[in-house]
This record gives sequence, structure tokens and C-alpha cells, in this order.
Amino acid sequence: MGPMDLAQAEPCDLLCHTSAAFPTVASGGMPRSLDERSLMPAQKLHLTLAVLTLRSEQDVEAAKLGLANAAAEFAKEHPGPLNFRLSGLDSDGDAVLFAKVRPEDEASLRSLHRRIQERMLAGEGAVPPSTSPASQVAEPEQVQNDQEQITTASNEKLSRYLTRVLRHDAVRLGLALRSDGSVGLQELLALPFFKSNGFVEKDVEAEVRCNNKQRFQLWTEDGAGRIRASQGHKMKEVVDSELLQPVQRAEDLPVCIHGTYFTKWSPKKKCQVQVWSQIKQEGLKPMGRNHIHFVPHEVGSRTVISGMREDCAVAIYLDVPKALEQGIKLYRSANDVILTRGDESGRIPPALFQRVVEIKSGRPVEEPCIDTTDSETADEVGQGFHPHVKLAKTSRAHGKARIPKACWQEFRDTDLGPVAVDRLELCRMKADAGGYYQIEASVPLDHRSS
Repeated sequence: MGPMDLAQAEPCDLLCHTSAAFPTVASGGMPRSLDERSLMPAQKLHLTLAVLTLRSEQDVEAAKLGLANAAAEFAKEHPGPLNFRLSGLDSDGDAVLFAKVRPEDEASLRSLHRRIQERMLAGEGAVPPSTSPASQVAEPEQVQNDQEQITTASNEKLSRYLTRVLRHDAVRLGLALRSDGSVGLQELLALPFFKSNGFVEKDVEAEVRCNNKQRFQLWTEDGAGRIRASQGHKMKEVVDSELLQPVQRAEDLPVCIHGTYFTKWSPKKKCQVQVWSQIKQEGLKPMGRNHIHFVPHEVGSRTVISGMREDCAVAIYLDVPKALEQGIKLYRSANDVILTRGDESGRIPPALFQRVVEIKSGRPVEEPCIDTTDSETADEVGQGFHPHVKLAKTSRAHGKARIPKACWQEFRDTDLGPVAVDRLELCRMKADAGGYYQIEASVPLDHRSS
């Protein structure tokens, strides 16, 4: 993977890749009624220890060093390979089948998981920018691909600029902002950005029409075009009642979800920062914007357009009836995002969380421990780390293929054999040519194997 790929903010996974044979799998002692397309090949089986969003080559290099330090530290206290047994099957609905780690073996995996998190939270591994060769000769096919990327980036560039100006910077740039959040289209097009980048009115019209999150609204008023962002504003001049529709009744909003993270990579701090642990103590805040954002549909619903990032790990359900009873005002934007300024202190307190679930597994996120001095216990409860090895997963590409309980029920308590792990691998989440993960770095877990 080259610098260009990394610059496109591809997320990366930290994976504990277990290439050792799984005896029961290898011997055919597994369900055979599964759709073969959904089965993970034995050589691709792995256990995920942590997930990071790395947005640059520097972040990836920092993560490599942090992972190496965590592995070396763990190896000092746990000499030799990391051994555990898989003790039966379980599933997440009918789409994912996984092998459970034997309960008595979970402690060492949790300890390793915690060490990796601590290294990333401490910001270890931050490195200065690396220099690249002064010149490279590109093959004709590569030049063509680069040109295609530039074309795509140009549309992204326009979208990002419109978002920044219409949500945050219109007043600072001297545009006449109305209280409904709109500015004159011709006044916007007069900004130097458009001339210097070759964008004209039809490009803006196309972006408004084609934007997959429906971020913008464009209309004609008194013969002149006006444009605004649908939501996400920081500018205090925008008045809620002139931009948004109020939610009057709880029945009109049966589902209201805020998406967030357990931890999130901070490019500025070059480390992971705690998100959920802060939210469960202080509640939800606008974080510099005018509103706290929610979506009015279940996670994964195709009707969700905007309001929640696709890589969110935690879903916080708002108790809408209680919020309205307490006088908290809720609004709906033109692109179906639910917005609120919160209570008098500008937040949604944890008491208004109806429930909180881990998006990937659907499991409830337990309440935080009262005694947070036990860092390992607090971290594991807060981050919902459940060590397991995924064996099969269906997707839309498999059509209507499912993993019925009947095909694996008899293996629920079957001993699936031992696993020995002697290294950790930093893997790119984007599928490689084989359809799974691409290894970016590998570090020994057993110091004797280095």
C-alpha cells in the first residue's frame, strides 16, 4: 500500500492473526450446511484485538511502533506464545458465526487488548513525516488511474468546501447569512475558491443534486438562487425554527439514535482518545456545533442518509418521551437528521439514555464500574471487548444466504481445539485481493521468535 492509498483515510484494523491450524475446522468437524461463500478460509482466521481509524501514513507508522511496544511489554510478563482454546460456537443473529474463547483463557487476551489500547492512548509511536523519493516514473496505466483519482477528488473538494462555508465560515468570509442559514448563490460563487478551481454554478447544482448525504438545499427566491446546509451548523446566527421542523410528539420519533465510538484516533494528539467513557460520565454535547445529532432509524437501515458516520461503534438510544417531558427541544432537518441543543446546560445527560449497544455485536454496553481505579476492569466493561474468532459471515453479495441456528446448535459447547499466537499484525480493513485483510506490519509476540 503506497502513500496515496494511506492519504485517502483508509481505516486500519489491529488484528491478532492466528494462522495456527484449528484442529476441528481442519478435520471437517464443523457445520457443512453453511453457504461456502460465507466461510472464512482457515489461513485467514484471526482475533481482533483493537480497531483504529488511521488517516495518514504518519498515523500508520505511529501505530506500528505502538503495537511493537505493546507486544514487547506483554512478552516480558507472558513468555512464549499466547495460548487459548476455542470452546464452542455462537452467533450474532443469522449473519455472523463465531467461535468463543474459553472463559478461563480470556484474561490474557484482555490484558493484551488493554496494553494495546494504553499504548495508543498514550500516543506512543508518533513519528515525523517520512520523505519520499524526489521523482518516480509512473507506468501509463498508473497515470490514468491517478487522473481518475484527481477527478473524484475534485468533486470531494467542492463538497468539502461547500460544507465548510455553509456550516461554519459564511459570516467570516463576509457572506450575507440569513437566519434560515442560507446565502445568495451568486455571492457564494464570487468567492476566490470557485474561480481558482474552475467550479461554476452548474457544478454546485450537480453537487447539491448528487450529494449522497443530501447535505445542501438549493432553491430560487425572487429570481435569485439561494443555498444552505441542511444541518451541522456552528454559526450562531442560524435560527432553529427557520431551518428545522420541530418534533412535537414522541410518537413521531419512535427511534432516536446517536452514533459514537469507544475510542477515536486523534490526528492532532497522535493517539487514541476516550470517547464513550467521557460520554457516560458527562452526557452528549454539541462539541462546537449548534446541535447534538441523532438519526431516526435503526443502525444499518438503508433509510439513514446522514447524521451518523458509518464507522461508529456505539449506538446511544435517546428516551424521547422523557426528553420532551423535560422540555428538551428536538428538531428534524430536511435530510432527516434529528437535532437538539440539549438541556439548559447544553447537553443530553446520561439519565436520558434509554439504552446503549455495541453496533457490531448488538450487545448492550454495560454500565460503568463505580470503582474506576481497576483500569483493566473499567476498560473492558466500557469498551465491550469480547474475544472471539469469526468463522463465517454473510453479506449482500451472498443474496439471501443466512446462518440458521440449526446448522451450528450442536456445536455450541464443542471444544474446537487450541490456538497458539506468536505474533500481532496491523492489517488494513479494506479487503485485499483474497477478499479479507491486507497485512501492513507484523511484530513477534514471543520474544524467542524474533
